Amino acid sequence: MERRQSCSLASTSGSQGLFGEAPEPKGRQRVQQCASKHRYALGGCLAVVAVYLLWMAWASLSGNMGEPGWVHRRERGSGSMGTFRLRVSGTWGMQPDYSSDRRKCPLYYEKLKYADIRDRRVVPYLLGGRQKPHCRHCNSNAPWAKFCSWDFSKFSNFRGPVCPDWLQEQLLSWMIESAERGRPGFKEMLTLTPCDLFSLVRGRTMWLMGDSMMQEFMKAIMCFMVEFWDIERRPQPPIKPHSEPYIDFEWPLQGWCIDLPQNSRICLLRANTADQMLDTVIPAFPKLGVKIDDVVVANFAMWHNTEDYYYGNMSRFREHVWFNLRDLPLFLWRDSSVQHFDTLTGDYVWPTRTNSCVPFQEVALDNQNHLQSWNPYLNDVVGGGWRNKLAYLGLTDLQMPIIHTWNVSLNMWNYHTNYREEPGDCTHMCHPSAYQYWIYSLVETLKALPPDARASAQRHLMRPTRHLASHHVDPLEAPGGNQRVFSRLQ
Repeated sequence: MERRQSCSLASTSGSQGLFGEAPEPKGRQRVQQCASKHRYALGGCLAVVAVYLLWMAWASLSGNMGEPGWVHRRERGSGSMGTFRLRVSGTWGMQPDYSSDRRKCPLYYEKLKYADIRDRRVVPYLLGGRQKPHCRHCNSNAPWAKFCSWDFSKFSNFRGPVCPDWLQEQLLSWMIESAERGRPGFKEMLTLTPCDLFSLVRGRTMWLMGDSMMQEFMKAIMCFMVEFWDIERRPQPPIKPHSEPYIDFEWPLQGWCIDLPQNSRICLLRANTADQMLDTVIPAFPKLGVKIDDVVVANFAMWHNTEDYYYGNMSRFREHVWFNLRDLPLFLWRDSSVQHFDTLTGDYVWPTRTNSCVPFQEVALDNQNHLQSWNPYLNDVVGGGWRNKLAYLGLTDLQMPIIHTWNVSLNMWNYHTNYREEPGDCTHMCHPSAYQYWIYSLVETLKALPPDARASAQRHLMRPTRHLASHHVDPLEAPGGNQRVFSRLQ
């Protein structure tokens, strides 16, 4: 029987040939024979390796890196964030700052060093710095991508409030100066990454509920998280309209949502007053899909220009929260924002004296982020404004977490003038400005909460201690019952 020749590469010994030349070893002959016999199989293997290397290079350039293992999954939503994607484990030549556990952050952001920001080698993510090492949306022509690039030249004839370049440079210089002076939080704010915020809202919806100032806050958060959501897909309203057009943003329940990875969302709910919140928005929570472990960031202030009107709304809001703690998600309160009208305290009055926004001449921010003034008539300003003083008395007793923004925002008077084409608006601001500090303050407020409060809306932490031992609450002792809480203001 003929013996089939093996393709073994075992070496054999040979004798010396003529003229001292070594004869061709039998091992080489066997390799050539195997290569000839299996040339198609070897060609196929080389083709597979080539395709694999090309795919790895494409994955690196497209930025789909940073998630452990090979992952086939479908994200929530649609568009580029809602398609099947392959991700490559790790990155070439570097390790991410965040854990490889995908529950930490689905995207990779290089942690910036403060020294590099101070020396202007990199731009902070809060001020429009691009995702490093790769970004998906930074070169997109979608309207939100253009807006979030903070390129004023693209929006010079647009009522979208992008600050001119010189104001943006002024903002960064002031932040760096504040960090160099040791003001708390400024170094951390300049090095903040979108993953820092995402880890705090992952798996739930964060609802921003308030007036137009909350609407601008929503825009700032969307731009900070721009790589996480599908900017090609228009943000969706939280409740789909029936027949009426969804265009009046000053009517309750007007707003929109963006879908983030890992079943996360950020939504805006428009409500200018507590009456609108309590009569229209909060009763619609089941229809909106608000869950008990969601987070609601609430504020109403700018539509209340008298203490009596604001007092009545705040009393209603506080009383509702008190009696419904077990049924509501975790509420946070964003303090009222600073105005810079030409009045002693900056508050809006009618008729206005001028169309110009003016700074506070006799109030200064010290190196501990506290306000100082020698003028006794500015005590309300130093204390956070009359609206905040009124709100703090009620909400502090409820132990509702407060996002403090007043002090650091007080000197940003010249960021109002580029919000609209016409002068006279000394309430809203262009982007980026004080809203970027608000994002940092939001992150710090969420981080300071106990982990179980963030995860399960631990509402009993908000209940005043004197009522913890009792299942019965006397209406006269409840907030708004006998109005004792606010008596000091009257």
